[in-house]
Amino acid sequence: MRLIRSSWLAAILLALNAPWAGAADYVLVRMVNPTEMKWNVEVRDLVCEGSVLWQGKMEPGQVKKLRVCAGDDGLGTIRAVVAGGCASAKATIHEGLAKGTEISVAPSEE
Repeated sequence: MRLIRSSWLAAILLALNAPWAGAADYVLVRMVNPTEMKWNVEVRDLVCEGSVLWQGKMEPGQVKKLRVCAGDDGLGTIRAVVAGGCASAKATIHEGLAKGTEISVAPSEE
């Protein structure tokens, strides 16, 4: 019994001294497809070393919730690559993402 208590206490002390990684390290954003087209999408998190957050097809009207890493400023940055049909892919960097930000998957006309 004493061994269990001491190891449990040691675990608590280690956790208290560990770097704090709480919910503030992430922001939840929504990616939406407001168009009538199906898009091939890849989203990478640029704060967390380019890790892939989501990859797949987005149907018309579909919404994806993404958990994005937050930087020291509390905001996220992602890179979304979108392609539809035979069109060439378009990459867009979305910076300054706060909790609840909504991102349209449809490439802007430029």
